[in-house]
Amino acid sequence: MMIKLLLIILTIAQINGYKKHKDPTTENTRPIIGILTQPTPTLWMKPNRTTYIAASYVKYIEATGAQVVPIKMYQSIDYYFHLFNSLNGVLFPGGDLTDEYYSVAKLFYMWSLKDFDEIQKSFPLWGTCLGFEVLLMLTRSSTGILEPCQGYNYATELTFICHVLKKHGSVVRP
Repeated sequence: MMIKLLLIILTIAQINGYKKHKDPTTENTRPIIGILTQPTPTLWMKPNRTTYIAASYVKYIEATGAQVVPIKMYQSIDYYFHLFNSLNGVLFPGGDLTDEYYSVAKLFYMWSLKDFDEIQKSFPLWGTCLGFEVLLMLTRSSTGILEPCQGYNYATELTFICHVLKKHGSVVRP
């Protein structure tokens, strides 16, 4: 009798525990990171497949425990603003730069600055390769991030500093 009662209690507890974890109204504590989509190369383009996200970026974010949300290109400003208020950060991937990519990145950049200035809310922005260059352009407020220099056909001597090499255990010997 006692064993039957114990089994019934355990079964009810297990069912209630299962329901608790499957309830969509429970709070999600995992960060939600948006990844900006990129234009699909013409070779891969098919109807309704004009943008993509490389799987490596999704795996990279998910490996940290975060959830990924695509930030689709060619959408309204309301769509982007709604996403901005729903996300915990954005990743700008590397690849091909288009006007649309730059415009969407600029929206998220400007909104993140505004939120930080007004309510001290930080909104992380991560740029990989081209995404980092876009962040540089936005920070500088210019697409010209390179400056001319007199470095063409100019060789300099590389001088090793022995005490630094010894400190870091380098196998390179000057």
